[in-house]
Amino acid sequence: MENNFDYDNFVSETYKKFQEYFCNNRTLKYNGIEYPIIINTNDIEFDGKPRIFWHISSLGEENGLYFDSFKKRLKFSVFPCINHMSSVNCQLKCNLDDESIQLRDNRVPCIYRMSKIDNLKIAMDLFNNQSDKVKWWTKTEKSQKNKKTKKMLKIRYVDDLEDYVIMFEFRYTDASKNQISKFQFVTAYQIFDNNTKERFDLEYQEYINKKS
Repeated sequence: MENNFDYDNFVSETYKKFQEYFCNNRTLKYNGIEYPIIINTNDIEFDGKPRIFWHISSLGEENGLYFDSFKKRLKFSVFPCINHMSSVNCQLKCNLDDESIQLRDNRVPCIYRMSKIDNLKIAMDLFNNQSDKVKWWTKTEKSQKNKKTKKMLKIRYVDDLEDYVIMFEFRYTDASKNQISKFQFVTAYQIFDNNTKERFDLEYQEYINKKS
């Protein structure tokens, strides 16, 4: 059976949706107050599209990347698209040796994650409407770049086979960090591996326990 899947068109359409979700002064409603969302689209990585887009549309070290000592190359321990149509349409097959890949940090484009882009809007709308269909929590973490601490807001949407997380960094009016000014979009992606699911389950439970 002939496969008429158009990869370039699929990426373009996914990017259009990504742009749509963050245009028109998109806001995030946190504790009853609406804050602007900022997103870095100036760091162009590949194909005229920013790094932030490729990060939510690819797999990296956090997704089970390891060194295969037998084949002498980096590999992923599990494919996220098993039992999904993406496995039929994907040509890269998580192969980091493919010369067409031009992403940084050992990342490979993933059409399975791209296919879940609609969950980004769904999860944000549910959060803004204070729906109990999403779980959210905050967590203070160390930045990998400069080791400074940063406060993160994590929103998780789980519905049947869907398990999607969105992450924002709190931004403040001044160094005292007493007043929120906006939220910086960090990343968003479909969760498929048990280790990540369990980690987020634990983070959420720890947050709830501290509040109670």
